[in-house]
Amino acid sequence: MFFSPLKKRSFILFISVLTFFTVSAIGIYWAHLSQALIEKEHDILLNQIAITQASSIERRLTLSLAATQVISQEVIQAHGDLSNFDRTAENTLSSIGGINNLQLAPDGIITEIFPLEGNKSAIGLNILKHPVYREATLHSIKNKKLMVAGPFQLVQGGIALLGRNPVFLIDQNGQETFWGFVSAMIYLDDLLQSTELYRLADQGYLFQLSRIPPESKEAIVFVEPIKAFVGSTVTAPIMIPSGNWTLTIGRNQGLDTQYITQWYLISFLIGLLSATFVYYLLRYPLKLQSLVDIKTAELHKLAYTDPLTHLPNRRLLMDKMKDAVLNSHKSHTAFIYFDIDNFKRINDSIGHDVGDYILCCAAERIQKNLQENDLVGRLGGDEFGVLLHNIRDKEQVKEWLNKLNETIKKAIIIQQKEHFISMSFGIVLMPEDGDNIVSIVQNADMAMYHAKHLGKDQYCFYSHSMKEKTLNRIHWEEDIQSAIHHREFILFYQPLFSIGKKQVIGAEALIRWNHADKGMVAPDQFIPIAEETGQILEIGYWVIREACDYIQSRSERNLPPLTIQINLSPLQLSEPHLLPYLIQCLNETNIDPKLLGIEITETALLHDITLASQVLNKIKAMGIGIAIDDFGIGYSSLQLLKDLPFDTLKIDRLFISELEKNPDDQRIVEAIIAMSHKLGLQVIAEGIETNEQLIQLREFQCDSGQGYYLGRPVPKSEFEKQLEQPVINDV
Repeated sequence: MFFSPLKKRSFILFISVLTFFTVSAIGIYWAHLSQALIEKEHDILLNQIAITQASSIERRLTLSLAATQVISQEVIQAHGDLSNFDRTAENTLSSIGGINNLQLAPDGIITEIFPLEGNKSAIGLNILKHPVYREATLHSIKNKKLMVAGPFQLVQGGIALLGRNPVFLIDQNGQETFWGFVSAMIYLDDLLQSTELYRLADQGYLFQLSRIPPESKEAIVFVEPIKAFVGSTVTAPIMIPSGNWTLTIGRNQGLDTQYITQWYLISFLIGLLSATFVYYLLRYPLKLQSLVDIKTAELHKLAYTDPLTHLPNRRLLMDKMKDAVLNSHKSHTAFIYFDIDNFKRINDSIGHDVGDYILCCAAERIQKNLQENDLVGRLGGDEFGVLLHNIRDKEQVKEWLNKLNETIKKAIIIQQKEHFISMSFGIVLMPEDGDNIVSIVQNADMAMYHAKHLGKDQYCFYSHSMKEKTLNRIHWEEDIQSAIHHREFILFYQPLFSIGKKQVIGAEALIRWNHADKGMVAPDQFIPIAEETGQILEIGYWVIREACDYIQSRSERNLPPLTIQINLSPLQLSEPHLLPYLIQCLNETNIDPKLLGIEITETALLHDITLASQVLNKIKAMGIGIAIDDFGIGYSSLQLLKDLPFDTLKIDRLFISELEKNPDDQRIVEAIIAMSHKLGLQVIAEGIETNEQLIQLREFQCDSGQGYYLGRPVPKSEFEKQLEQPVINDV
């Protein structure tokens, strides 16, 4: 159904006016409902206050009047002769409180008052004949009940209550005779001070006290509010002897009437705004639709664009790759998967802001090297992907990569400082290397991993053999994890000999893998994979614990102490839980830390020399010895020996293997031993295979040695048997 423009405008105006009245009516109704709720809560609060304060007055008055009962009992026990009245009254006033004075009136004539000061004028007053008190006192005697007179204005000022308790004595014939009255005077102000009425008055509350005398039935107000009550009030009865009082509570101001007025205005304003909104909403649907279209386009851009580099993101690149896979039979396409080498180190050492800037520079340089139909996208982190279309052969891809590398390797200037980056690339050609997105990305990832394995700053084309190697590596990872779970690793011990003393002084713990299917597996077959996957951490902790347990076992069997050397990997050295774990093992096994030694290769130190220094110093502080392993084949320097807390230096087997016949090796070994001794280091020679090598090392004053000539790595039980046999037979 279609309307003319005039009818549309009329309809929109009608809906807008209807919206105004509807919203305004809802707002006004809500304001009235809120006002009623506030008034109800206010009445409940006043009622609670009135009941609480009335109870407080009633309790205080009852307690004060109890003083007349106490004195009355004293009079009865003294048979009417209360010569010690002052002392009794003083004790009663101090224990009960809230009483101005106590009085004795034998035969209705006041003869004793405590305290007397200020009250002498009442001595001699006959309350039975006093026109004001006569009727009430006679009524009290008749009913034998405590009566309360007042409140009344005192001559000396103030308003007071007077509680009179009739006292009856038993004569010799067992008859009750009226003796007189015990009276207590209570100031009304003192009575009210025991409540919170005055504090409530400071908070805007008003109170009034009134009573209805039995003879008149008309209420007499004896405490008036300081201001007139405004709004609703509540009352609460106060039960006292010889009549009741009424406590009235209210406020000196009514509820804020501006509240409902403001809500009227707000309701009208919201109604007006709602009507205006509805009017424009209905009046400009096309404008709103246009705005929706614009926002949809912006969201689409956000969904397919990386916010940092402004490159296409993974989603868009994968969508484009689907098209490339479908059309790969028409033209060859290359997918290149790559990332920035050592980018984590850039973030950790320089900062994420610098890392983000480097990512943006890299993205810009990659884009400049693309052809018109090619596409680059950021896949996440420092990973990128490129689709190169219409590829003739691998040579064309290599040319593009070489050109890109020239651009990438140019210095990036940040705050007048040059930063250089490199990348590792994995290349997949379609359709021969994959016919679906999952396999293409996986194969490209394998190729990139292979490039990194070759030393980074490389590119590798995917091949089927590469996949086989990767699958084989995955199988090894799974087998290692299974070995950890099923405890298939064992420790072999290779003896460490003192060359001078000709005796075993320790052993190096060397891990072996008793594989369920392959038998005994050497460390060089699984340690590199464990290093790459991080499994070496769990293996390393097991080695530490196993070595500590062995040292503890020898101590419990009272065997001679031996130093057990264990090797730490680079990953372990940077692992934050290493130090706490070492402390835990030492505490739980209660071994001498000097019997545990740590061996570190130069490779482990070069990852982060500062961190290595901090960790090794803490290990040294525990009492654990530290040795630098394979010395002489890497980048060892005197600075390294000077700065790090080594106790021992191990000469690599490369210099020992031809020691007996190579003069150069002899000079090098002799120099290393002399230098180490000058630095206060013990020296261990590795790889001793002949008696001649052993004799030569003894002449060079080498401290210790290990090698097949002195003893092969063997299981723990066999190692302990070897300790019982003669050690070295040399010439």
